[in-house]
Amino acid sequence: MLDSANVFLFEEHSSTLPVWWSREVEARTVVYLDAHLDLQKTSPESLAALEACDDIEAVRRLEAPSHLDPSPRYSYGIENFLYAAHELGLIERLVWVSPPHIPRRYSPALLAYMQQMDGIEFSELTGFREQGGNVLRGSLLGLDITICDFDELESIGIDNGYSLDIDIDYFVEVPADRLWTDPARVIESITAQLGEPDLATISRAVGSGFTPVAFRFVADYIHSQLTGKTRDFDYYQRLYSAILDLDENRIAEGSAACRQLLDDRPDLPAAYYIAALCTGDPARKKQLLEESCRLDSSYCFDLAREAIGLLHRKKPAKEGLLGQFLATLETLDLPHQKREQAEIALARVLAASGDPGKAQILLERQTGDFANHDDVLLAIASSRLSDADKYSDTRRMFELVCQREKNATLATICLGDLELAQRNPEAALDHYARAHDRAPAWMLPLERLLTCYRDLGLHEKAARTR
Repeated sequence: MLDSANVFLFEEHSSTLPVWWSREVEARTVVYLDAHLDLQKTSPESLAALEACDDIEAVRRLEAPSHLDPSPRYSYGIENFLYAAHELGLIERLVWVSPPHIPRRYSPALLAYMQQMDGIEFSELTGFREQGGNVLRGSLLGLDITICDFDELESIGIDNGYSLDIDIDYFVEVPADRLWTDPARVIESITAQLGEPDLATISRAVGSGFTPVAFRFVADYIHSQLTGKTRDFDYYQRLYSAILDLDENRIAEGSAACRQLLDDRPDLPAAYYIAALCTGDPARKKQLLEESCRLDSSYCFDLAREAIGLLHRKKPAKEGLLGQFLATLETLDLPHQKREQAEIALARVLAASGDPGKAQILLERQTGDFANHDDVLLAIASSRLSDADKYSDTRRMFELVCQREKNATLATICLGDLELAQRNPEAALDHYARAHDRAPAWMLPLERLLTCYRDLGLHEKAARTR
């Protein structure tokens, strides 16, 4: 059982960084449960801002308040906090316990994922070695990384303590939106193999749409397990069993279990929300949702979260649902920041689902940092690559995206594609070369370079590139 002072629970995964920073411990091993590797490279300016921090509040102020906020004044967020932590000397080895539905062993999906990361060299990409079972070990961006299953930790050699870092999207299989195992079973296995961690950090990942709201309780479930809060643990374990019943179409059993949980712990919101999902009575559903929201505002409807969750959990963006979201947007009385996030989330989904015109209308409503949101600009501009009449406007969009770190490499490739579509291989060549310099192991800019070299008759360079 861990002292509750050593177990931290928060909304988004990047909030782990200030916790690690505040502990002022020597670099150590982190056992990292996540469906994603949050290791994107950040700019030297962002790292310099973090290095200049002299208290935890200064570190927290540099965390992006939302993954939808593109402001360059933030130094890290949910996609890149691991890189920052390594560069700051807070971690030296990462043991990525990836879920079983995430492919590894140099599968095409894993290769593509790693290749597209800025700064990854071929030597790192090809340097991972099997160490028995499903274990791979190598390094990315200088960070020592082991990839394994949760039941293989005992064999990989973890000494001198470890930190346990959990994003609960690890437990969610998408797009089915189902828990693939009992979270308590995984935590029990890890502590049985390694002993208790020195420090535990747990992220809900609900606000960013990676985890369905119904599974928000999983973070509290794990927290109660690690801290030995028996009454809470019993509640959440029973709630997990109720969800399992509902998932396997035992509606009556799941509904009865939720009703019992409501009677036993009317102070906790999770069972109200889950009970609402399995009732066919609209009035009762409304009542249950309102009660869950009263107890915890995180259970209230959030348009940005619901919209972006379609992309993050690979769910179909059906035209009827998007129409409902757009109609809802016009009726909601949202604070300015919430409205910006909702409009940008919807714009991203619309652009990705083939409606860049509506996406641009939403983008044109924005001011400040949101006015040139790189994710939305990239999606809109990418849909216009073959439209010669919009060449200048499309190029301007890609150039704006290149000014931001996150999508700069892909936007640089797209600039090359734009020039190539205009039958200008010399200009395209320059863009592809710059993209290759940023992401040396990514095949796409190399393939584009090869095309240009052939078109320009540069046979020796074409042969070397091939």
